[in-house]
Amino acid sequence: MRLLLTGLGLTSALGDGAAYVFERLCSGDCALAPVTLFDTSAQRCTLGAQLRHLKPEYLVPFGEAWRWSRTDAMALLAAREALLQAHLNPRQIPTALILAGSTAGMFEGEPLLASFCRDPALLAPDPRLVCHPLSSTADRLREALGLGPTRTLCCACAGGSTAILLGALWLRLGRVERVLVGASEGLCRLTFAGFNALSITDPEGCRPFDRRRRGINLGEGAAFLVLETEASARARGASPLAELAGWASGAEATHIIQPEEDGSTILSLLQSALTQAGLTPGEIDWISAHGTGTPRNDLAEATALQRFFGNPGPLVSSHKGQLGHTLSSAGAVGAVLAALAIQQGRVPPTGGLQEPDEACRIRLTTNLSGATKGEVRAAVVNAFGFGGLDTILVLRAAGYGENPSAQEPPPVVLTEALEFRPREGEGQIRWEEVSPLEESKARRFQRAERVVTGAMVAVLRGGRAGRVGVAVGSAFGGVTSCMELLARIEAAGGRCTAPLLFPGQVPSSPAASAAIYAGLRGPVVATADLGLSGEMALFTAVELVAAGEADGMVVVAFAEGSRLVGEVFDPLFLGTPRGAAEEGAVAFLVESGLIAQKRGARVLARVLAHEHGTGIPRRLGVPEEGDRVLVAGLREEYVALIEALGWAGAPVQRSSRAGSSEVAGAQAAAEAAHQVAEEGGRRLVVGRGPGRWSALLLGPAQS
Repeated sequence: MRLLLTGLGLTSALGDGAAYVFERLCSGDCALAPVTLFDTSAQRCTLGAQLRHLKPEYLVPFGEAWRWSRTDAMALLAAREALLQAHLNPRQIPTALILAGSTAGMFEGEPLLASFCRDPALLAPDPRLVCHPLSSTADRLREALGLGPTRTLCCACAGGSTAILLGALWLRLGRVERVLVGASEGLCRLTFAGFNALSITDPEGCRPFDRRRRGINLGEGAAFLVLETEASARARGASPLAELAGWASGAEATHIIQPEEDGSTILSLLQSALTQAGLTPGEIDWISAHGTGTPRNDLAEATALQRFFGNPGPLVSSHKGQLGHTLSSAGAVGAVLAALAIQQGRVPPTGGLQEPDEACRIRLTTNLSGATKGEVRAAVVNAFGFGGLDTILVLRAAGYGENPSAQEPPPVVLTEALEFRPREGEGQIRWEEVSPLEESKARRFQRAERVVTGAMVAVLRGGRAGRVGVAVGSAFGGVTSCMELLARIEAAGGRCTAPLLFPGQVPSSPAASAAIYAGLRGPVVATADLGLSGEMALFTAVELVAAGEADGMVVVAFAEGSRLVGEVFDPLFLGTPRGAAEEGAVAFLVESGLIAQKRGARVLARVLAHEHGTGIPRRLGVPEEGDRVLVAGLREEYVALIEALGWAGAPVQRSSRAGSSEVAGAQAAAEAAHQVAEEGGRRLVVGRGPGRWSALLLGPAQS
C-alpha cells in the first residue's frame, strides 16, 4: 500500500504558504529578530522567529476570536492550505486529523495562571483559559474545517513527525482512507524563559553544525500534510506530491535534555525506516536534519549520520537557522520541505552555517552557497525531542522504489490493567507506598513524573519482553507545577530561576522520564483529549503494537488532584462541579499477542476493536449472550451512543471503579479487562467527553 502526500501547508516567520517559504529558504532569507510578543529584556538571548504578520482575529470564525489562540490560528492557516492543494473538503469527503503540539494556548493563559498562584482566592473557571488544553487546537480545526476523528499528541520536538507516523499507521491499518497530519506551535513566555535558563540559546543567531554554534533560537509556526492511500488519491483524481515510504520512532532512554553521544538510537531508527521504505543508504539524496545548533545535539546527529551513510553521504541541511526551532512542528516543517525538495529538485541551505565543524563529518550545505540543485529521489527527515524521543521519516518521489506489501497485524492483548486511587479522605495517591522509586534516578521528578513512573513500574512487575514504549494520557498534565513555575518567572522579571524544573513542563516529559527510568526504547507519546485522554493513550498504544512499531506499550492515564484542576479546569472543560479534584491513575500493558504467548504471560483480554469520534459511530457488530456494556457515568447518558454502536440489546453496567476524574473511562476499561478474564464474554467500554465519544471492544484471549 502506497501512502501519498497530496497537500502541503506551511506558515512561518518567513511568511505563509509552503512554496513561498521554501523559495525564501532557498534564497537564504532569515526570520530571526528580537521577539516583541512579550518582554524579553531579562533573557540572555532575545532573538526568535516570530510571526509578526499573524492576526488571529481576522482568520477565525466571526465572533469566536476569544476561543482561538495564536497556535490555533497558525494551525488553521497551514491546514487550509494543505486541504486546498489536495482539493479536499472534509465536510464532503471524510478526513481524519492527527495534530501534535506542546504549548497550545499557553501564551494566552500564562498571566492568569500566574495570578492564581499569587492569590489562590482568584481560582475560578475563567473563559480566558478556554484555549489552554493541548487538545484545543485540534478542536478548533475540527469545528472550523469539518474534520472527522481527531487525535492530539505531544512528543516534544518530535511531535509533528510522530503525528505523521501515526497517520501512516491509521492508513495501513485501514482505520481511515485519508488524514490531515501536522503540528502547530506558538511562542510563549514559559518556553522562551525556560530555554534561556538552560543556556542553550544563541544571542548571535542559530548556527547548525557550525564550529562556533552556541544553541537554538525559538520559532513559531505550523505545518500540515494531507496523507492518503493510493486508492483514495486515484479515486479523487488527486496528484501525488511525494510518497511517505518509511518511518521509525523510539526512545534513547538516556537523559531528559542530553542526547546519546554516539547516536546509536538514531542509527538504529535510520536502519528501520530505510528498510521499511525498501531503500539503501545510497538512494537517499538529502537529509532534513534536526540540526538545532546546540553543541552536543548537532555532534550526536552528525556522528550517527556519518556512521550510517558514510562519506560523502547525502546532502544535509537544517532550516532552524532561518525559521528558528519551532519545537513540536519542526518535524512537520521538515516533511513539507522534503516534499518540496523532491518536487523542485533543489535543497535549501543551512542558515547560519559558515564554518562547518570538522567534527561533524557530513556533507553540509552552507548559507553561502544558496540552494543546491539536483535530483532528489528520496529524503530523510529527522526530529528529536526532550527525553530522547526520536522519530525519523523517509519521503520519496511518488512511484520511486518498491511498493511495500501489506501484512496482517498481530492480535493485540492486555496483559496488565491496574488502577490507583487515593486513600479515603485523601486527595492524592501515596506513590511512595504504591510503587517506591529509586531516589537517585527520580530526585528531580515533579509529581506528574512520579505518578506516571510509579504506575509504569507497578505494571511492569509482571514482566515484559521485546521492544516496549510508553503512552501517557492526561488532559491537563502537571498543570499545578506549571502554574507555580510561571509565577516564579513573573516574580523574577521574566527570568526562569529554576532551569531544572522547565523540562518537566513539556506535556510529554512524564512519559519520557518514565522511559528513561526503566530503560524503555520503544515509541514514547503523550495524548490529550478532554474527557478521553486515557482512552486515546490506550488506542495509540494498540495502534503502535498492531502496526509492529513496538512489541509492547505501557499505558498510563493520569488526572492530577489539585485545587487548580478541581476549581478551574474540571468545571470549565468537563462540566464537573467545583471542588477538590479526585486524583486517579490507571496503567495497562498492551502487547502483541504473539509476544505475550511467547513469554507465557497471562492475557486479560484481547482488543477486538476501538473507535472514537464526534459524529455518529459505525456499528460494532451485535452483542451475544454473556456480553455487557460498561460505562463510566450515568447509564441514561449513553443510551443513544450504545444504540448507534449496535449494542442496545446488551446489559449496561456502570463501572464500579470509575471515579469522577478525567481518567474515569480508563478505569472502566481496566475493570472490563478483568471481567473478561474472570467471567468470559465480551465487554464494550463506552466513554464520553465534551462533544466526543470512544468505544473499546474487549474479548477473551482466544477470540
